[in-house]
Amino acid sequence: MPLKRTTLWLIAFVLLMAVTYISLPQLLSMLISARLADAGYSNNQLHIASLNLSRARIDTAQLRSDDGALQISMQGLSVDYSLTGLLTGHIRRIELAGLSLAIKPASAPAQGVSISAPAAMLALIPAEELRVDRIHIDFPPDQPLRQITGQLDYGHGTLKAPLVLDNGREQFHLQAEMKQDGSLRIALEQPGQEAVAEIASIRGIVSDQQGKLHFAGTLHADYALLWPLAGSWLPGDKVGGQLDAELKLAWPELLPSNGLALFSSLAGEVRVSTRLTAEQWGSAKQVDLNGTLRLTVADGPCEWRVARGLKLAAQWPDTSGSPSLSLPAGLHGSVVRDENRLLLTLPPQQTLRLGKLQFSGLKLPDTEINVDQPLQLSYATASGWQPESVDLSVAKQILQWNDLRITHQGGSLRLDSGRKWQLRMSGVTLAAAAVAVRAADLDLYLSYEQGVASSRFALVSQDGLLQLSGRAKQQLQTGSGSLTWSVPEVAFGESHRLSRWLKMRPDIDLDGGALSLSGSSDWRRSGTAYSFNHHIDAVLQSLSGNVGESRFSGLSTHLQLAGGERLSNRSPATITLTLLDNGVAIRNLTLKLGLELPLSGRKPVVHVDNASAELLGGKVAGSGITLDFNRRKNPFNLSVTHLDIEQILALERQQGLYGSGLLDGTIPMIFTPDGMTVVQGHLSARAPGGVIRYVANDTAQALAKSNSKMDMVLGIFHDFHYDQMNVTTDYAANGQLMMQVHLAGRNPAYAAGRAVAFNLSLEENVLQLLKSLRVDSNVSKKIDKRMQQRLKR
Repeated sequence: MPLKRTTLWLIAFVLLMAVTYISLPQLLSMLISARLADAGYSNNQLHIASLNLSRARIDTAQLRSDDGALQISMQGLSVDYSLTGLLTGHIRRIELAGLSLAIKPASAPAQGVSISAPAAMLALIPAEELRVDRIHIDFPPDQPLRQITGQLDYGHGTLKAPLVLDNGREQFHLQAEMKQDGSLRIALEQPGQEAVAEIASIRGIVSDQQGKLHFAGTLHADYALLWPLAGSWLPGDKVGGQLDAELKLAWPELLPSNGLALFSSLAGEVRVSTRLTAEQWGSAKQVDLNGTLRLTVADGPCEWRVARGLKLAAQWPDTSGSPSLSLPAGLHGSVVRDENRLLLTLPPQQTLRLGKLQFSGLKLPDTEINVDQPLQLSYATASGWQPESVDLSVAKQILQWNDLRITHQGGSLRLDSGRKWQLRMSGVTLAAAAVAVRAADLDLYLSYEQGVASSRFALVSQDGLLQLSGRAKQQLQTGSGSLTWSVPEVAFGESHRLSRWLKMRPDIDLDGGALSLSGSSDWRRSGTAYSFNHHIDAVLQSLSGNVGESRFSGLSTHLQLAGGERLSNRSPATITLTLLDNGVAIRNLTLKLGLELPLSGRKPVVHVDNASAELLGGKVAGSGITLDFNRRKNPFNLSVTHLDIEQILALERQQGLYGSGLLDGTIPMIFTPDGMTVVQGHLSARAPGGVIRYVANDTAQALAKSNSKMDMVLGIFHDFHYDQMNVTTDYAANGQLMMQVHLAGRNPAYAAGRAVAFNLSLEENVLQLLKSLRVDSNVSKKIDKRMQQRLKR
């Protein structure tokens, strides 16, 4: 019996061993397939070529991830195991001659992406040791990486993967190492002829704590080597500098697939120090970024603080120097998730600093920008960064724009609830060589909707005298736009002078009458060229004031100008002027005026017709006059009639000299850049002539007693009745007047009324004469004014 029972046990054991041996391929296949299914590869095919009690060889294995994003092909797979290990689910060693992976685009899973700690990830490897001699990974064409090749080696709880990354232009080395204790080291390197240069590296410890993964470590990157990897994602040429970061982060094992939700799931602290330089960044020629920033994330919100100052400096074309934006140490804010966007907030009562800037003739000094209300910017995937709330201000500044000096007492920039920008500057003054605009307040409103940028503006003098307002629109897609502006009627008076708001050289002031202005412009774009059309409407009503030392009154006209590259009036404007007194009164001036005002390049052209004015008791007229400021000389003629000799002689203020008669003639004028000249002007006395009387004073009579010729001249001109007077005049731009006077007549009481003729040469500086006349006139007016004030007492 015992022998028979032993024999039966031996036969059963042999049968069991045979069944086990025969079933080994199926058992091994089931074991590996189960492990792969646990890893997300339930769709797999294995072909075992050979099998014994300690090793199996699989010629090929095809795996496809459950989401279809990854296909894996393995060649030359060898599996070393023990029989008892198989029964407990352990494999001693796996070797792969080749591993190929093809990555295809796939939508992110709605439930997110599962990330495990290194210990958990390494536990998925179904062997104590793993060796892959050749790895080949292909990526979709739209990805920055084309392929990855390399090796993989796992043993004694450590996974090492030396890989080569190929982006189609160049290759990089990636050294990755992961251990079961959670330590992680990843280094991206650039191979060189002599040595390998490290582009970026991350080192630290990953641990699993209470259902979350924690990482504590460092990040280092070399910008010069890292930048080429970004391709077209990031601009910049000849980039240099370093990035260093201390990382303490925590995240859930199941990462959300949505980027905003992923941000909210992070927690921890990051301290980033950057030193970045670039010779070309977009349109900027030179960019420098230096500073340290600390980020703290907890339950979604991210608090940030500038640790040791952060400064961004850049150069742009047409700028000099490197304008900079400085974020001082201690500046802080937050980033939170708001529905489907990120919201960056900068609390109020903080200051940003903008360095000196010179651009296209505009010079801005160092500027402190005050954050008066929370500054908020939002970010969404579809729209990018958008301002949500802006309320900034700056203190008093002095700016320079070419020859224009701009001063303001303070400015602010706001974004209201209707998403309209408001720029306000108070106490704005403008000063240039020939003009100065006194304190005014500027308000500018900007908005953008459906591809159209709109604005409205108002410039109001602080005394309320003048107001300039307007609107503008710009179609950003087509490049077309329009502008309208107006200055409502301004009434001038003694207490509302133009000089209170506007100072010009030569001095121009208005103290009476009214003025109104309006205009419009529109433009179209064709390719890179623009075409413009402008219109200006000016109404002057009985204006009075001063131009330099000259007084005028009753200036009226309605001037309309239109055009594109050149403004002109389609019909001549009628100009009337009651009085112009520059020492000699010109009254009741009227003329027809045509203007051609080129907006670039050439100088203006003025056309004058039907001009007439009253002067010295007579009349001066001219027509067909063209003053082309592009020419060196502009000749024209003025006709003179009925000039009163008595008023002419009164200009000399010679005591005892009197005269009568009327002069007619023609004055050939030449207008030059240096001034007005006259060559060979002719005046003749109107028949029957007139009288010139000179009553000599005691000094002249005493001289005449010793000079017979002088005695004769004084005797004749004591009562000279002339019947001929011809005057030839020449006048220079410096005011020097030369006159040749021919007189013929008689003195009835001298030499029996014998006829005599005189040829006189006279010289006078008209500008000096007019100046002395103005001085005398001003003194006389001041005396009259004081006498009237005393009489009123």
